[in-house]
Amino acid sequence: MLDKIEALLNDEDFMMALLAQDTAEDVKALFLQQEIELSDEYVENLGKMLVKLLTRGGELTDEDLAEISGGRDFGSRINLDFINNLKNDVSIGNWLKF
Repeated sequence: MLDKIEALLNDEDFMMALLAQDTAEDVKALFLQQEIELSDEYVENLGKMLVKLLTRGGELTDEDLAEISGGRDFGSRINLDFINNLKNDVSIGNWLKF
């Protein structure tokens, strides 16, 4: 399942849809369309990771990674150039707390 999530996080259309969601429930529903069921905690951690990636130019510290993903380095598996370009071109939904 984690590999499928990583693939989705590198898909431009999916990421644009993900970033535009307004609630955690909307995020969970978007992943359910891909047959992935996420917990509330996972959605919250995913949101934290994306906010940090977007606000820090795609860089995460080791502490960030441990806090967000329990040590799994999702940040380095996401196309960071894509993330940096995306923040200027997409509307950010309310579920991401900047």
